[in-house]
Formats: sequence, C-alpha cells, structure tokens
Amino acid sequence: VQAEYARLRADRGSAGSDIDGDGAYLMASWRVTGESRGYRDGLFESPRPARPQGALELVARVSYLAVDTAAGGRQSGHSVSIGGNWYINRYWRIQAQASDSPDDDAGRIYGLRLHHLF
Repeated sequence: VQAEYARLRADRGSAGSDIDGDGAYLMASWRVTGESRGYRDGLFESPRPARPQGALELVARVSYLAVDTAAGGRQSGHSVSIGGNWYINRYWRIQAQASDSPDDDAGRIYGLRLHHLF
C-alpha cells in the first residue's frame, strides 16, 4: 500500500491571484506469485520474478486533484484505476490498465504497454 498527499500554494505576483491546489492518491498492489518489492533511495524497485513464468501483480489506485483556475474558480476531479503487471523477467514487463474518471468526458480509458528496464 502506498499513499501520498500534496498541497500547493503559490504567489502569481502581478499576474493575478494566488494559486491553491491539493491532490492525493492511494494505491494498493498484490503480487499473486509472492515476490517482494524492494525500496531504495526513496523509490520502489520492480519485483524480480522467482519463477520462469515471471511474476504477476494486481494494482488498484484512487486519485484526487483540485486546483484554482486562472479565472479564480476551482477545478477538481478524481479517477479510479485497476490493472495488472506481468514481469516477464528482470527487464521486461507488460502492463494492462483500465481507468475511469467520472468528472471527465473522456469516459473509460484502457491501456496496454510493454516496458523495458535499461
């Protein structure tokens, strides 16, 4: 489980009113195949597959963001994502994800990516 909250306050000076915003997310992941994820230098490391078939990870995330607009109003929204990662080996990962943001007209977004770690 990982979570973060961030708050922004900035002075626009002569350009207009101050900027105020905040955002947060909560993410949970579970590696079905049992691998652990290391933490080093403030970053989580990718799990190293313990089996020839690779490692499987399921992920869920909820996000929220609210910021002031240039017109002085406030814009906010949230999104929900679920996905899975298949770590084929130490260097290759396939990621599938579905995201929904009810505050956005884009509707549900699906993604499929292939990552390579250098």
